[in-house]
Amino acid sequence: MKLNSETLCFTSRGQTTSRKAFTLVELLVVIAIIGVLVALLLPAVQAAREAARRMQCVNNLKQIGLACHNYYDSHGSLPPGVLTKDTNRGDEGNSQTSWAVEILPYLEQKNIYDRYIPENGGPFDINNQDVLQTFVAAYICPSDMTAGELRETFTGGAGGGFKYAPGSYKGVAGIPGIVNGTIIWWDSGRWDTFTKGNAFDLRGPLHAVDVDGKVKAETFARITDGTTNTMLAGEYMTLTSDGSNLDFRRPAWGISFRNFNLSLMSPDSALRIADYAACEKALGGAGAIFDCKRAFGSFHTGGGINFARCDGSVTSIQPDIDGFVYEAMGTVSREEPPGGFSY
Repeated sequence: MKLNSETLCFTSRGQTTSRKAFTLVELLVVIAIIGVLVALLLPAVQAAREAARRMQCVNNLKQIGLACHNYYDSHGSLPPGVLTKDTNRGDEGNSQTSWAVEILPYLEQKNIYDRYIPENGGPFDINNQDVLQTFVAAYICPSDMTAGELRETFTGGAGGGFKYAPGSYKGVAGIPGIVNGTIIWWDSGRWDTFTKGNAFDLRGPLHAVDVDGKVKAETFARITDGTTNTMLAGEYMTLTSDGSNLDFRRPAWGISFRNFNLSLMSPDSALRIADYAACEKALGGAGAIFDCKRAFGSFHTGGGINFARCDGSVTSIQPDIDGFVYEAMGTVSREEPPGGFSY
């Protein structure tokens, strides 16, 4: 018998077995096939992960909506968007608390709430530093790639000299309206102008409230546009494509001042651009900064932005929504349009 040296192997007992080895070409083909399979599977895996992240973001908003309803049951109104002690200003020295602080007990975070001291500047009181550096899972969307660390904030001199835990959600304060040079309702209290003309109709469900009760927190009876048609809170995530340090434009859940946990539903806002620098560049003009930081945006694939409605449900709004419809969903009693919305 003639043996083929290429297929002959000897075992330790002297017996022979035959085995055909892979050639280099065959090995390369197998590697190529594996590479193709990985390339085909990777997008599906990434899509599945993003779907899971998005679902968690939706669940967070459901928790926020439910917590606001539980707060309502206990207090007879929605939480204040921000509570200030001064009847004319909502600046850092006057801020006391906000919707995100007030609903903590209804998010199973009463231990955090009990340590918070609203007096003496609330979010800017050094005694509240440890509270406001606490990461609250319900306030962080997993798709928010900027929400992994404490942030130093700044706007109008605010900040208290320390960093804050991030948030991925903002309350709906209303829609833009200029009264005596002030963009009303978003959180700076100009109580003498809030009730003049049509200014009162521009308010949203989570707006500025003063301790003296000149402007009160909202009730469901006053949301005559319908709780299903009125947005309560939405996602806000942003990056800075120009590499600038704009951490102070990103939300911090515990700061009841300026743009940090309240936004306006402006048709010119960053709903279309989840990039603060790109938003300013796209909108241009001196007013772009206000539309970009008092806005809503997300990093979700497809561009949809999740909102909690005042009835506790959650919906996704697409970036190409009609501007009039989008703005109308930010007020509680402008009564437009009749019959509800289609979006």
